[in-house]
Amino acid sequence: MDTPTTPKKPGRKPRAASETMTRRELAAAIYKKLRKDSVMNRVSAQTVFDVVQASIDCLNEAIVAGKHIEFRDFGVFEAVTRRSRLGRNPNKPGVTVVIPPRRTVKFRPSRKLLESLAATLPAAK
Repeated sequence: MDTPTTPKKPGRKPRAASETMTRRELAAAIYKKLRKDSVMNRVSAQTVFDVVQASIDCLNEAIVAGKHIEFRDFGVFEAVTRRSRLGRNPNKPGVTVVIPPRRTVKFRPSRKLLESLAATLPAAK
């Protein structure tokens, strides 16, 4: 018996699990790099995870406080306030809705990161 499929919605395609790096995977990658260094052999994987978690917590607190966070050769994170604007419901195009102002995070990648990304593109034919 065939099950009915729901039509695909336009927009972002879902990411495969292999395309996403989680906190735990980040900690594991850092742990592997640290293990190569003979001085860091005594650091446990849990300690590295705790450091990654503490780092994320500190970044979160700084962004919420409105601080500008800059990582050289990576990028800049900053909290910005988006202004109020008028929008329309696509299902009711005649109805105008006021979208209230909101706070969000903006990321600007560094030139080095952008160049690294551009280098991964296949050559044009």
